[in-house]
Amino acid sequence: MPFYDNSDVQLIFSEDTVIFDTVFTTVGSVTKLFKVKNPYSQPVLINRIYIAGGKDSDFRINVDGASGNYHEDVEIRAKDSIYVFVEVTVDPNNQTNPMIITDSVIFEINGKMFDVDLVAWGQDAYFYPLTIFEAGNSYTLANDKPHVFYGWAVVDSSACLILQEGTRLHFHKGSGILVYKDACIKSLGTVENPVIIQGDRLEYDYYDVPNQWERIWLSATSRDNVFQNTIIKNANVGIQVDSVGTTQEGLPTLTLINTKIENMSGVGLLAQGSEVVAVNSVFANCGLYCAALIYGGSYEFIHCTFANYWSHSARDNGLLLLNNYYESVNKQIVVRDLTKADFKNCIVYGNKDEEIELDKDASGTFNYLFSYCLLKTQQNTSSANFNNITANPSQVTVDGNSHDPVFQDYENYNYQLFDQSAALNKGNASYTNLLLNYTSSTNDIKDNPRSDGAPDLGAYEYIP
Repeated sequence: MPFYDNSDVQLIFSEDTVIFDTVFTTVGSVTKLFKVKNPYSQPVLINRIYIAGGKDSDFRINVDGASGNYHEDVEIRAKDSIYVFVEVTVDPNNQTNPMIITDSVIFEINGKMFDVDLVAWGQDAYFYPLTIFEAGNSYTLANDKPHVFYGWAVVDSSACLILQEGTRLHFHKGSGILVYKDACIKSLGTVENPVIIQGDRLEYDYYDVPNQWERIWLSATSRDNVFQNTIIKNANVGIQVDSVGTTQEGLPTLTLINTKIENMSGVGLLAQGSEVVAVNSVFANCGLYCAALIYGGSYEFIHCTFANYWSHSARDNGLLLLNNYYESVNKQIVVRDLTKADFKNCIVYGNKDEEIELDKDASGTFNYLFSYCLLKTQQNTSSANFNNITANPSQVTVDGNSHDPVFQDYENYNYQLFDQSAALNKGNASYTNLLLNYTSSTNDIKDNPRSDGAPDLGAYEYIP
């Protein structure tokens, strides 16, 4: 069958512009594609397909399986289509601000020319292979450009890694931070300019993909670790705090203030016989547990939100686990006392009927308290371990539709409250004042005041 060769030829493109979200310099993007359709009952012959920028372009194309930025005599059969795949790698230019990269794919056929625009945002960065912050020294990372790690970042003995406000850390698959004995990490963001720790793929398709990197690992005897106004997302484990194998005096410490740990394939906060304080913080959307407080320890949570609506796979367990023992390599049960696990003015809520798991060895101490909390649980909330509990609130109606009784929009990871939330005005003001032991005010995670004497539960105060 002859080719359609009229000068009025048209091609149909599935996209007129292909846009890439921010891509780090020297790091290849995801592959995007668009489709080119022949609307005619005869085949068409595209004389040339090429990138306008030629060999110097940051973009690369593959036309129906054939790589290269220049192609001739590409046939599209009658009423059929071809696919054009596009990637981009941005050259570094030592700019601190994102740069825009543009080009186009040109199609020449029967004396006519068509084009599809290509647009990418490029971001220069500091790049690291396996990195050791050497023992005994203090390191403050610059906050002018992102830091991208392709191996573990090890904070060696007695060293301290300081992340100032606005610092952005990005970790490649399998990498993370290891804080060694007597070392510490201090992440000191602000409400306006938080520290962000996540994977190294910034394209929108990766926005909420878990397990992009490994974890922040605070080893046994690391001390005085602080995360303040920090967002940690899309890893396997958010923060792991160890103490197994150390004496009671060797417990690591971790303080979380106005911090979000979200979207982990495994556990948000994995605390193993450790000492943790968290205030105004959010633990959300994890495949196993938002918080697993195991092998004993001492824990205090004030105005924290624990929320789990994990949808990437089946979730068979609750979002919160408390435990006071472990099984040794010799199959012996080793009891480690849970001296304290206090939850005050907190929310523990998700889409499972039971979101609280209590795994207790009766021969050890197992002290826990939920006071002035909203819970999703089948536990006996009349027992001494529970005080002033709002349990299992019913769905509410908003604009004629059934609505989650607690959160504004959990489907979009928004765990703020709304005007009918069951968590409104249920807090204890004396617990709110305990925030002053760790922060300069009793304001919420977004710096909204809790000033009406009837604080809302969780990390967010509802503001009409």
